[in-house]
Amino acid sequence: MIRLFTFLLVLYPQISFAEDEVVILYRERAPNFMEYTWGTYGLLADRIHRFMTDENIEIKWQQVSIENQLIELEKIKGNACLAGRSKSNQLKKYGIFTYPYYQQEQMIAISSQTNKKVGNAQFVEDLLSNPNLDILLERGATYSEDIQQKIVSSLSKIRFITEDSKKIIQLLYENEFDYFFITKDVAEKLIPISGFEIKDFKFIEFKEKNETIKQYLLCNKNIDRNIFRRLNEAIKRNTNEDIFSTADITTFDTQNQSDIPEFVAYTQDDAPFNYLKEDKEEGFSVELIKRIFKNLNLSKEIIFSSASRGYQKTIFQNNHLFFSTIKTKDNEKLFKWIGPIHPVEIWLYKLKSSNLKIDSVKDLNSYSFTGILESSGLMALIEKGVKSSNIYSLNRPEQIIEFMKLKRADFVSLEKRVSNIYLTLNKKLLEPVFLLKKSYLYYAFNIDTPDQIISQIQKEFQKIKANKTYLKKLKDKYSL
Repeated sequence: MIRLFTFLLVLYPQISFAEDEVVILYRERAPNFMEYTWGTYGLLADRIHRFMTDENIEIKWQQVSIENQLIELEKIKGNACLAGRSKSNQLKKYGIFTYPYYQQEQMIAISSQTNKKVGNAQFVEDLLSNPNLDILLERGATYSEDIQQKIVSSLSKIRFITEDSKKIIQLLYENEFDYFFITKDVAEKLIPISGFEIKDFKFIEFKEKNETIKQYLLCNKNIDRNIFRRLNEAIKRNTNEDIFSTADITTFDTQNQSDIPEFVAYTQDDAPFNYLKEDKEEGFSVELIKRIFKNLNLSKEIIFSSASRGYQKTIFQNNHLFFSTIKTKDNEKLFKWIGPIHPVEIWLYKLKSSNLKIDSVKDLNSYSFTGILESSGLMALIEKGVKSSNIYSLNRPEQIIEFMKLKRADFVSLEKRVSNIYLTLNKKLLEPVFLLKKSYLYYAFNIDTPDQIISQIQKEFQKIKANKTYLKKLKDKYSL
């Protein structure tokens, strides 16, 4: 038997044995990765099949949710790679990137042919600067840096979806949303498999060129060096060389996994939790996060901006966090969370001159509402099932009173302590009428923040909160 095995090795040196197996972690997302009775296929899956087969490397496909992909990659002791990822310095802490095996085409926008609001946009800004349009973004999707920056400053109403890509096509067709960013090649494959025809949709191709994104395999640090080398060789043989650059030359990463990145913390002016006083950062949440970062020797920069900008920046940018915000069913899986910071109450307010009232949650969709975009108040409305068509998002708190006076909304949704300070400044023109939600404030970190760092921060947070003397002093300072 031993002689036969040796003979086979000599005769067939490329023969694939068990050690030549690689686990490919992926998220099912049409048209890139799709499951069928005979296996996994799709735009990206087929390319991976091609170069793996070229090197006689067996694939063991393993579907995993986007939240658990990096955790699972670290767990696997053998050869494993994560598919469908673009390269980032943050992800290098988890493993090593192969050469790029696919480069996306230019980003376009698509909308339903029956949608009359979108028009014939020629530039990305033509869409994003229109406050009357609703843009749909898919959680977990990758957008180029230039598109991300433009989305962050968008005036369009932004909604995230965590469902299957085919659901997005259906929502666009039904005009539930106005437009969606996608590449043309993906759109041409996704629309038919979603049960629609290409002619049902408008393809909006922009005059300006946007950055194109490369797809890599992120392999764990346990991967056999020889298999990794063979993967790269197969990728180069089966991929257009035009997509390779000097930055794509990959070696085993020796970077210490415990290296801690510099963080950028976004917050908004919501006293008493976070606010500026004579250009100095103040607030209960501000002091807590500063103390945590100081104790852990973490580097950070705190930026005050609109809630919307902080929210979007944290979703798209590694090493970013946003505070103070509530956790809801819609946003829970978008971030990693530290907290709770403090209990809060979200109330609905009306003009004192108004006779409107709300008796129960069932009454909500009979009225219109306003609030600050991506604020705790608006998140609570969405969680309670208020239709997006009944919600008008504002960028700045000072717009609220004027908006209400113009009778463009019946109620405004605000956190109680924030609203108490705000209403004092506005001579109590508003009054509370309905308790919408009791919740807690949190720090929301970018979803790709390493778990070991989140664990360190949470432990330090709990340690500080357990210091009753310090906590009482801090609460007294901010009248909490």
